[in-house]
Amino acid sequence: GLLGEVHPAVKDAFKLKKRRPVYLEIDAVAIEADGAPWSFVEPPRVPPVERSLAFVLPTGPDGVGVGAVDAVLRTSGGEALAELVVTDRFEPDADHAVWTWALRWRNDDGDVTAEALNEATERAATAVLDALGARGVSRRA
Repeated sequence: GLLGEVHPAVKDAFKLKKRRPVYLEIDAVAIEADGAPWSFVEPPRVPPVERSLAFVLPTGPDGVGVGAVDAVLRTSGGEALAELVVTDRFEPDADHAVWTWALRWRNDDGDVTAEALNEATERAATAVLDALGARGVSRRA
């Protein structure tokens, strides 16, 4: 199903001042279908904190795949890395592609400092360059 706040333009069209209407759509067939019991994982009290890293990867037959960088980032991030997502890609020239990753670091208790997050992100970047720099991978500032 879908759930979300109605777009402000729709709210204004119906002159709904000081109200925040929501839209809810539920697929009745899905609800009535037999299947596994529902489960729910409660989100953390404090959301993860995100930092971004971008790397220039050589393309072509001797290029470095995104999976190689992804693997190094996951390994170097360890348990503190909640999620790793590629968020952007562009090609500045025919021989290179720039990929950007969002690293979402756990901060379950809300006590992780910006300095600690920055250090963890820099360690991850250094790990990528140590592992793949000789193959032409570089960091994009």
